[in-house]
Amino acid sequence: MDINYISVKDKEIEYIAEALKVNSSITQLDISNRGVGAEGSKYVAKALKYNSTLSTLYFMTEIGNDPSKYYLKALQFNSSLTDLHLDPIAFHTARQEKTKLQQVLKKNLNIQSFATQKLPLPKEIKESIKEISLIFKLFSIPRELISHFLKMYFLIDKLVLLKTETSGE
Repeated sequence: MDINYISVKDKEIEYIAEALKVNSSITQLDISNRGVGAEGSKYVAKALKYNSTLSTLYFMTEIGNDPSKYYLKALQFNSSLTDLHLDPIAFHTARQEKTKLQQVLKKNLNIQSFATQKLPLPKEIKESIKEISLIFKLFSIPRELISHFLKMYFLIDKLVLLKTETSGE
């Protein structure tokens, strides 16, 4: 379900979060709407504690320090979420909170993908990912290694891009 382009505020998100608690059919949710504030973020985080069907969540909106604590707690209990996308600028937590998030993500073995950006990938990269995934599957390489490999691939790509931008090339 994509409500990214619908104007929703914290009160509407509260209703959506209540529905998420008992949801049995929605597996993907995109609430990247910039109208959602810290209060709405808390509602979503609390709902994640109880939701057992949502596997993918895009939440590219301001969540601030206080709601991040709710996400940390929710991720300790949620067993269905495998793909989590949070806005890196919005998730502006202190270093200690980031460390806690990393620890929670390591403990929650169900989360296979944690992204802090939602960027459209060029077709060539999507094709490369498919090819790499097929090769890994062909040789029975565990799924976790695919995820780690792709993270490293994109990290190297970002570092090269950053170096190019800073050097003015």
